[in-house]
Amino acid sequence: MLLRRPLSIPALLLSYYGQFTWARQVSFHINLGNICHYPRYCEEISCLSRLYFAEKYGILDQDQQGSLNIEEYMDLNNKVIIVTGASAGIGKATTEALAEAGANVVLVARREERLQAIMKELATLPGKRLVVAGDIRQERFAYELVERALDAFGRLDILINNAGLGHRSMMADMPPDDMRTIMETNVLGLLFVSQAALQPMRRQGSGQIINVSSITGQRPLPNSALYSASKTAVNFLSRSLRMEWRPYNIKVTTVYPGLTRTEFGQARLGQKGVNRFGLQGVPAERVARKIVWAIQYGRTEVYITWYDWLFVHLNRLFPRLTDWIITRGAHLA
Repeated sequence: MLLRRPLSIPALLLSYYGQFTWARQVSFHINLGNICHYPRYCEEISCLSRLYFAEKYGILDQDQQGSLNIEEYMDLNNKVIIVTGASAGIGKATTEALAEAGANVVLVARREERLQAIMKELATLPGKRLVVAGDIRQERFAYELVERALDAFGRLDILINNAGLGHRSMMADMPPDDMRTIMETNVLGLLFVSQAALQPMRRQGSGQIINVSSITGQRPLPNSALYSASKTAVNFLSRSLRMEWRPYNIKVTTVYPGLTRTEFGQARLGQKGVNRFGLQGVPAERVARKIVWAIQYGRTEVYITWYDWLFVHLNRLFPRLTDWIITRGAHLA
């Protein structure tokens, strides 16, 4: 027993990812052996079953998701979905994935020519598309956007708040105009569109809001203080709205992408260029698949990869060690 107790947490962590069959078996026997000695501890650990973990955070690979016995499933055929920031990156990939699923997608961004080009690319796919160009930082535009979606399709089922802007610089060197732009785009713009979408969803008695955040909202990086703070605001807004809007049968989901291969680094304010660690990141299409999966199964919080989840939660256990690793990596890069 003395040997088995220290192995319980590592074995359980391994079993969550389903990567080792023996780990699931070992963790099961470890919990049974420990119950009589640490009933409260083992009860809490046992509640974090692999199935619950996978459903809550959505970290299973696409081929593993079919093994989940989940009764709730949403068919996206003819669903009306607004996607902000749809002109590039995650927004563009999500628009394509939704179109393939048969949804009616409203594409929103400031660059109308890019949106029109995407519409042409999707012409052969099922469903309908509507382009609405504008700036979500303007409250009036947020309400006009929702009205145009209602005029075109008669309802609004899902809102994907994907529009966002990055920033990289020392806080001491950050211009005040950049501060306002980041917070207005990443936080106020999200709130304006969400507030506008709430009214038709309440009348319908159903709806879903998907807020695309970032793991940096839970584990910030150096020289990204304001961007990380804006995504932390998105995280807590999502959790609060999830409770507020539950009585109206409106779900709120938070998606936490990690490093993703998009033009995000080139478009951000402050210092341009590739990420400081020289990592490649996951394709935007993988993030898009997880967003679609989160809609179909009504997930609450979704990480894109298992190592994104591990990165965030290791920081909670060892914050100073994580600070050292990140700072060291940034210095070497």
